[in-house]
Amino acid sequence: MIRTGQVWLAACVMAVLFASEALDHSQNTAVTEVLFKPRSEMIEEAHRYSLHDAEEAVFDAAGARRDLAVSSEAQAAFASYVASRFALGGADGAEIELVVLGTEVEGAFLWVYQEGDVPPETSELRVRHAALQDVWPQQINQVNVKRGDMRKTLVFVAGAGEQRASLTP
Repeated sequence: MIRTGQVWLAACVMAVLFASEALDHSQNTAVTEVLFKPRSEMIEEAHRYSLHDAEEAVFDAAGARRDLAVSSEAQAAFASYVASRFALGGADGAEIELVVLGTEVEGAFLWVYQEGDVPPETSELRVRHAALQDVWPQQINQVNVKRGDMRKTLVFVAGAGEQRASLTP
Protein backbone atom coordinates (compact mmCIF):
# COMPACT_ATOMS: atom_id res chain seq x y z
CA MET A 1 0.00 0.00 0.00
CA ILE A 2 1.35 3.40 -1.04
CA ARG A 3 0.90 6.21 1.46
CA THR A 4 0.26 9.85 0.63
CA GLY A 5 3.66 10.84 2.03
CA GLN A 6 5.40 8.34 -0.26
CA VAL A 7 3.56 9.69 -3.31
CA TRP A 8 4.49 13.24 -2.35
CA LEU A 9 8.15 12.25 -1.84
CA ALA A 10 8.24 10.41 -5.18
CA ALA A 11 6.70 13.44 -6.91
CA CYS A 12 9.33 15.74 -5.37
CA VAL A 13 12.18 13.45 -6.41
CA MET A 14 10.84 13.29 -9.98
CA ALA A 15 10.45 17.07 -10.10
CA VAL A 16 14.06 17.57 -8.98
CA LEU A 17 15.31 15.02 -11.53
CA PHE A 18 13.39 16.65 -14.39
CA ALA A 19 14.45 20.14 -13.31
CA SER A 20 18.13 19.19 -13.15
CA GLU A 21 17.88 17.51 -16.56
CA ALA A 22 16.27 20.62 -18.03
CA LEU A 23 18.97 22.87 -16.54
CA ASP A 24 21.72 20.60 -17.86
CA HIS A 25 20.17 20.37 -21.32
CA SER A 26 21.86 22.28 -24.10
CA GLN A 27 20.29 25.30 -25.77
CA ASN A 28 21.50 24.40 -29.28
CA THR A 29 20.94 27.96 -30.47
CA ALA A 30 23.45 30.76 -31.04
CA VAL A 31 22.85 34.31 -32.18
CA THR A 32 25.32 36.42 -34.13
CA GLU A 33 24.97 40.13 -34.79
CA VAL A 34 26.81 41.45 -37.86
CA LEU A 35 27.02 45.24 -37.81
CA PHE A 36 28.34 47.54 -40.51
CA LYS A 37 30.19 50.55 -39.08
CA PRO A 38 30.30 53.14 -41.91
CA ARG A 39 32.54 55.64 -40.08
CA SER A 40 35.30 53.10 -39.52
CA GLU A 41 34.52 51.06 -42.67
CA MET A 42 34.56 47.99 -40.44
CA ILE A 43 32.18 45.12 -39.98
CA GLU A 44 31.77 43.82 -36.43
CA GLU A 45 30.49 40.42 -35.33
CA ALA A 46 29.24 39.51 -31.87
CA HIS A 47 28.50 35.80 -31.38
CA ARG A 48 26.49 34.71 -28.30
CA TYR A 49 26.67 31.09 -27.11
CA SER A 50 25.36 29.27 -24.08
CA LEU A 51 28.35 28.49 -21.83
CA HIS A 52 27.08 24.94 -21.44
CA ASP A 53 26.93 24.38 -25.20
CA ALA A 54 30.30 26.04 -25.82
CA GLU A 55 32.02 23.88 -23.23
CA GLU A 56 31.05 20.80 -25.25
CA ALA A 57 33.37 22.03 -28.01
CA VAL A 58 36.47 22.92 -25.96
CA PHE A 59 38.67 20.25 -24.40
CA ASP A 60 42.20 20.37 -23.00
CA ALA A 61 45.12 18.29 -24.31
CA ALA A 62 44.09 15.36 -22.10
CA GLY A 63 40.54 15.40 -23.45
CA ALA A 64 38.91 16.96 -20.36
CA ARG A 65 36.17 19.54 -20.80
CA ARG A 66 37.35 23.12 -20.13
CA ASP A 67 35.62 25.63 -17.83
CA LEU A 68 34.91 28.60 -20.09
CA ALA A 69 33.54 30.70 -17.24
CA VAL A 70 36.98 31.04 -15.61
CA SER A 71 39.63 30.03 -18.15
CA SER A 72 40.79 32.76 -20.53
CA GLU A 73 42.80 30.12 -22.41
CA ALA A 74 39.66 28.04 -22.93
CA GLN A 75 37.77 31.15 -24.06
CA ALA A 76 40.53 31.91 -26.60
CA ALA A 77 40.38 28.30 -27.83
CA PHE A 78 36.61 28.55 -28.28
CA ALA A 79 37.00 31.89 -30.10
CA SER A 80 39.45 30.22 -32.51
CA TYR A 81 36.99 27.38 -32.98
CA VAL A 82 34.19 29.87 -33.85
CA ALA A 83 36.50 31.78 -36.22
CA SER A 84 37.25 28.56 -38.09
CA ARG A 85 33.53 27.89 -38.65
CA PHE A 86 32.25 31.41 -39.37
CA ALA A 87 33.07 33.32 -42.54
CA LEU A 88 31.92 36.42 -44.39
CA GLY A 89 32.50 37.36 -48.00
CA GLY A 90 31.48 40.04 -50.44
CA ALA A 91 29.45 39.69 -53.63
CA ASP A 92 32.70 39.55 -55.61
CA GLY A 93 33.55 36.20 -54.00
CA ALA A 94 36.42 37.55 -51.90
CA GLU A 95 36.42 36.45 -48.28
CA ILE A 96 36.51 39.19 -45.64
CA GLU A 97 39.42 38.66 -43.28
CA LEU A 98 38.05 38.63 -39.75
CA VAL A 99 40.11 39.14 -36.61
CA VAL A 100 39.09 37.79 -33.21
CA LEU A 101 38.95 40.75 -30.79
CA GLY A 102 38.22 38.76 -27.67
CA THR A 103 35.60 37.08 -25.53
CA GLU A 104 33.36 37.99 -22.62
CA VAL A 105 31.34 35.93 -20.16
CA GLU A 106 27.97 37.44 -19.33
CA GLY A 107 25.85 35.32 -17.02
CA ALA A 108 25.21 31.96 -18.69
CA PHE A 109 26.54 33.18 -22.05
CA LEU A 110 29.90 33.47 -23.74
CA TRP A 111 30.38 36.24 -26.29
CA VAL A 112 32.99 36.05 -29.06
CA TYR A 113 33.84 39.31 -30.86
CA GLN A 114 35.35 39.67 -34.33
CA GLU A 115 35.83 42.47 -36.84
CA GLY A 116 37.10 42.98 -40.36
CA ASP A 117 37.47 45.58 -43.10
CA VAL A 118 34.70 45.84 -45.64
CA PRO A 119 34.23 48.17 -48.58
CA PRO A 120 31.23 50.48 -47.93
CA GLU A 121 29.73 49.80 -51.38
CA THR A 122 29.27 46.07 -50.74
CA SER A 123 25.80 45.14 -52.02
CA GLU A 124 25.71 41.55 -50.79
CA LEU A 125 27.17 39.59 -47.92
CA ARG A 126 27.97 35.88 -48.14
CA VAL A 127 27.78 34.14 -44.75
CA ARG A 128 28.81 30.70 -43.50
CA HIS A 129 28.17 29.71 -39.87
CA ALA A 130 28.63 26.09 -38.77
CA ALA A 131 29.90 26.52 -35.19
CA LEU A 132 28.75 23.79 -32.80
CA GLN A 133 26.97 21.88 -35.58
CA ASP A 134 29.76 19.28 -35.47
CA VAL A 135 29.03 18.86 -31.73
CA TRP A 136 25.24 19.29 -31.77
CA PRO A 137 23.67 18.21 -35.11
CA GLN A 138 20.48 20.07 -34.11
CA GLN A 139 22.40 23.34 -33.50
CA ILE A 140 20.75 26.43 -35.01
CA ASN A 141 22.88 29.51 -35.71
CA GLN A 142 20.93 32.70 -36.33
CA VAL A 143 22.80 35.57 -37.97
CA ASN A 144 21.30 39.06 -37.90
CA VAL A 145 22.91 41.38 -40.45
CA LYS A 146 22.43 45.11 -39.84
CA ARG A 147 23.47 47.90 -42.18
CA GLY A 148 21.88 51.26 -41.49
CA ASP A 149 18.12 50.72 -41.29
CA MET A 150 18.33 47.42 -43.19
CA ARG A 151 18.17 44.17 -41.23
CA LYS A 152 18.33 40.61 -42.60
CA THR A 153 18.17 37.37 -40.65
CA LEU A 154 19.78 34.15 -41.83
CA VAL A 155 19.24 30.81 -40.11
CA PHE A 156 21.85 28.08 -40.37
CA VAL A 157 21.15 24.42 -39.64
CA ALA A 158 23.62 21.57 -40.07
CA GLY A 159 24.66 21.28 -43.70
CA ALA A 160 23.19 24.66 -44.68
CA GLY A 161 26.43 25.84 -46.24
CA GLU A 162 26.74 29.42 -47.42
CA GLN A 163 23.84 31.89 -47.52
CA ARG A 164 23.61 35.38 -48.98
CA ALA A 165 22.12 38.57 -47.57
CA SER A 166 21.30 41.39 -49.97
CA LEU A 167 22.40 44.68 -48.46
CA THR A 168 20.25 46.86 -50.70
CA PRO A 169 16.87 48.10 -49.40
